[in-house]
Amino acid sequence: MRIVKIYNASLVSIILVEVGNREVRMRYFGWKALCLLAALAVALLLLPLILPPLPPPPPLFLFIPIIILVLLSFLLLLPSNVNIISSPNPAFTSPI
Repeated sequence: MRIVKIYNASLVSIILVEVGNREVRMRYFGWKALCLLAALAVALLLLPLILPPLPPPPPLFLFIPIIILVLLSFLLLLPSNVNIISSPNPAFTSPI
C-alpha cells in the first residue's frame, strides 16, 4: 500500500492510495471542517440555555410534517414504471 496523490480541499482532504493493482480513494475531514463542526455543536448546546423560549408555532405549521409523511407514503406505494429503467433505448443511460 502506497500513497499516490493527496488533494487538500478547504474542508475535506482526499488521499489516493494504491492497494494491489487498484487505487482506493480515502477521504477525511480537515481541521477547518472539524473546527466548524465543533463550533456548531457548542452553539447547539449553549444557545437553548441563553435564548428565551419561543412561542409555539401556529397550528397550521404543525401539519407540515404530517403532510410530508403522507406524501412520502403515497410516493412509496405508487407503482414504478420499470420499462423506463430497463429500456433498450441507447439514448437513455442509467446512472447505475
